[in-house]
Amino acid sequence: MLKRLFILLFFVGLGGWLTACNNDSPVSQTQTTVLVEAQLVATLKSDQVDTALQTISSAGVTSTAVPVSPYGVFGFKAFRVVYWTTDDNGNRVKASGLVVFPDTASLDPNAREYFQSAIVSDQHGTIFLDSEAPTNAFMDDVRKLLSGDTPTSTTFGLVIYYTGAYGFTTVMPDYIGYGESVDHYHTYMLENSLANATVDLLKAAVELAQQMKVPVKKEVYLAGYSEGGYATMAAAKRLQQDSMGFTVKGVFPMGGVYDLETMGLGIISAGNMDFPPFPAYLTYAYGETYSDVVLSELVKPEFVDQLTVLFDKQKDAYTIYGLMFQIAGKTPGVDTFSVTDFYTLTALDSFVNNPDYPFRARLRENNVDDWVPLMPMVFVHCNGDDILPQTLAYNTYQKFVDSGAPAVQFVDPEVVFGTASLGHSDCAVYAYKVLLGSLCQMEYGSCN
Repeated sequence: MLKRLFILLFFVGLGGWLTACNNDSPVSQTQTTVLVEAQLVATLKSDQVDTALQTISSAGVTSTAVPVSPYGVFGFKAFRVVYWTTDDNGNRVKASGLVVFPDTASLDPNAREYFQSAIVSDQHGTIFLDSEAPTNAFMDDVRKLLSGDTPTSTTFGLVIYYTGAYGFTTVMPDYIGYGESVDHYHTYMLENSLANATVDLLKAAVELAQQMKVPVKKEVYLAGYSEGGYATMAAAKRLQQDSMGFTVKGVFPMGGVYDLETMGLGIISAGNMDFPPFPAYLTYAYGETYSDVVLSELVKPEFVDQLTVLFDKQKDAYTIYGLMFQIAGKTPGVDTFSVTDFYTLTALDSFVNNPDYPFRARLRENNVDDWVPLMPMVFVHCNGDDILPQTLAYNTYQKFVDSGAPAVQFVDPEVVFGTASLGHSDCAVYAYKVLLGSLCQMEYGSCN
């Protein structure tokens, strides 16, 4: 039983708070602190993590011989962190994220004196339930472990790998719209909000490390899948523009799309939506963000008033999928869902024929392929992706190469692992295999 394997010291709702800000008023622009408060939610010892590495999968990635850092396996302390960030309209928002520090107590005293952990910032993919946000998913797994159940979230598994096996400080933003900021609409596929939520959590993690005297260096690896791939690219672009003292050692945009305008044109030309909740969520977020993206003009009348109901953070992806078919008067598995079932004909015609049409222009404004990365970057994307075609990501890779980016690569997990064609969801497992196989090597040169 896992309950016998893990004698965890959990502090859930029992105090355990570090506070940097005690009120809800916005931090002034002259203040550099972003950390509001941090709650210690879990402590694992290194032997408990070692057991977990043999029994808990990370995003479906299982192994009986997990490579570990030259320092061996680490215990860790996990915190739910609340911090200030900014949305696309310039509003200060209290957001949340998970920060996990490796515990150096098990290291040889000589090694302990000079060890400093680099940071892995993992940006999650598209979610619809608030319970799926990293802080909530992790704390739910804490409760499962306390009751003797098996953790099920990708979040928990990745922490075991990132921090336990490799000794990184793990940072995972909930994003604006989940966790602490659940009352705010989710800023889906919006460059500034996602970059801010990621970079500001990095700042908060460093502040917390300094408060606790945890040896963390400001060297960062950025990684994420699907929406997380887009958020990763947005954060990398931001940190190249203004490093804020961070060094980006590697960037892994996985299963994402980085040219939103071309994606929009592709959806329209395809005619049918393979998974309509994705474009509907993006449309809703842009309508909430930009005054010139008018939902009543863009979306068919039967959907306009239903968008806040569909995306209330209480419905999972497939519930939303079924409801969208129902609203359109169609049956999943029998009918196809067309772009004309959701968008008005006038909007579709304007999008295709007018580059300055507000929705199209706003998507173009949020493209994250309009720079030349100078840091190492590895695109990871499956050829069989049925939601976000590999061609979209490869075009961004090629654009970077043609623009002189010195260290970009493109990896197809289907080729690496010799698999059959992998759809968007199935590819994630193998994309993370590529990532996990690279991180320890990049940081330490070799792994045990």
